Amino acid sequence: MRLFALAALASLASHTAADYIQYTYYCVGASCKGEYQWYSAYGNFSVDASPGCRKPDTIPGMSDLCLDWTLQRGHFFFNGHPTWKRCLKKGPVTVGDCPNPRVSCNTHKWEEVFCDW
Repeated sequence: MRLFALAALASLASHTAADYIQYTYYCVGASCKGEYQWYSAYGNFSVDASPGCRKPDTIPGMSDLCLDWTLQRGHFFFNGHPTWKRCLKKGPVTVGDCPNPRVSCNTHKWEEVFCDW
């Protein structure tokens, strides 16, 4: 029974660890733009990923999002879980891999990680 409970908790943890922010910077000729998207099991949402802390109104249920670009890490909280800090770490930049070959793009992800800060 305990093994089953541990397996169920591990399965739940693997599902909650899927949240991430992806930044994509597109250029067509000299015209460029960037966008940040929050990805989760509940959908994709546009998000302000500038440095500092904010209460994002575009992500349902999220109460706080803080990103430290200098240390390349961040954390967030959802309503109803004020003491459950979840953390993000900025990954490397991926160049290319654009769906349209006439467009150049760079992407990077802030992926959810174990909080050790």
